[in-house]
Amino acid sequence: MNKSTIQTLIDKVIGKKGLIRVPSWWMRKVLMQMADWVKEGNDANSEKIVKIDEDTTKLRNLTLPYMLVSGTGIVNIDGNRISFTDADKQLMFITGAINFKKGDDYIDNPIAYIYIPHLDVRSQGRDMAFMFYRCSDLTSLNVTGFDTSAVTSMESMFNGCSNLTSLVLTGFNTSAVTKMDNMFNSCWNLASLDLSSFNTSAVTTMNSMFHQCFGLTSLDLTGFNTSAVTNINAMFAGCSKLTSLDLSSFDTSAVTSMGYIFNGCSKLTSLNLTGFNTSAITNMDSMFCRCSSLTSLDVTRFNTSAVTSMRSMFESCYGLTSLDITRFDTSAVTNMASMFRGCSKLTSLNVTGFDTSSVMNMDSMFNGCRKLTSLDLSSFNTSVVTSMEGMFYSCLSLTSLNLSSFDTSMVTKLWMLFDDCKSLTSLILGPNFFKASYNYVDFSYSTQWTNDTVVTSLVTNSYDRATAGLKTMTLKLSANTKAALTDEQKAAITAKGYTIA
Repeated sequence: MNKSTIQTLIDKVIGKKGLIRVPSWWMRKVLMQMADWVKEGNDANSEKIVKIDEDTTKLRNLTLPYMLVSGTGIVNIDGNRISFTDADKQLMFITGAINFKKGDDYIDNPIAYIYIPHLDVRSQGRDMAFMFYRCSDLTSLNVTGFDTSAVTSMESMFNGCSNLTSLVLTGFNTSAVTKMDNMFNSCWNLASLDLSSFNTSAVTTMNSMFHQCFGLTSLDLTGFNTSAVTNINAMFAGCSKLTSLDLSSFDTSAVTSMGYIFNGCSKLTSLNLTGFNTSAITNMDSMFCRCSSLTSLDVTRFNTSAVTSMRSMFESCYGLTSLDITRFDTSAVTNMASMFRGCSKLTSLNVTGFDTSSVMNMDSMFNGCRKLTSLDLSSFNTSVVTSMEGMFYSCLSLTSLNLSSFDTSMVTKLWMLFDDCKSLTSLILGPNFFKASYNYVDFSYSTQWTNDTVVTSLVTNSYDRATAGLKTMTLKLSANTKAALTDEQKAAITAKGYTIA
């Protein structure tokens, strides 16, 4: 019996007041057939009959005792085909997906109760991507009856199920699955997940898999096979209640990107990465950013030879008191902006082995490293750096800086370079420091800056901009610094193309 025939019969049987009239045996048979659609799991909270033309934005309960997915755009329920095709709001069953769309955009799925004890996926039905996407009213879901043996994609399967507190996946067969990216993204209220049945040997993408799972307090992934995985970007980003994570069994030899992987894991106190192979990694952006509870972090085994970006890699790691990065190969790195920004408890940092010849951005690199008393940057090659804005901002405990090797000829931003470096008394600048096309440098940050090294830097090492035909550079000096300069020294500085302010 086709959809239109059933709908016609429904209209005849259900009156204006919603009263059911049964005029003959055959009408009773039709109703019994429709009842079969919802015979299992039916209760007082579920719809007895899902009308074909119902406004799906008001649909709260969906009971599908048997779903056979065999094509696209069609759901077969015990042999009866059903689909919603409203132009603006349509409930689509496409290779297993239950998605609400308005035009070309997904909208929050209003369904609060879904019962699908058996799902048989055949032929084309190998895609469960976005299946429960943005079912934001769902609080519990049990899909243990699903036959997923042929499924290849579970991308964003539960993405946006923000009110789920219970998700039962026991017995899930994932042996054929290749995509798990965003699978549990934004499942905010899930406190636990049992993934012990997962076979991930074929999976290639796990990026953002647990992104913004704010409620997760623990996660056991020791059984995960990640040998084929190439992308784990933001995999655990925003898991702000996780206190420990053991990834020592992870095979990351094929992974090329792990940017943001632990970003925002603010409660992590234990992180085991001893098995990590990072030889193919090109992106470590914000990798440990805002892991503010970590007091120690072992990255001594990291192979960073292929990495091109370390932007914000350790930013806001407030709890770190030490960090050994002496084995880092940074020869390919182009971006170190905010790399150690906000590491306010670090008392020392050895970056003497850093190769910075390819680095173009050093903005806020050491910004907020309040307890650093010294920094040896004598090996730094800054010849291609274009921005150093706020590089040493608020390094409150730094007493000396030797930047004699710094070449700023490509730099366009030097704003707040030394601002709030209140303890800095010794600053050595080489002639190449003053080559910047940028025409303003603020040295007024410290009332203690009165020693001979500063005077030497300004008088002897100042690049002759006048001879080079560059615009006049303004040097904003503190009162103490200006007082330390004689009239002759001031005249020498001015003659080279500088204005003292």
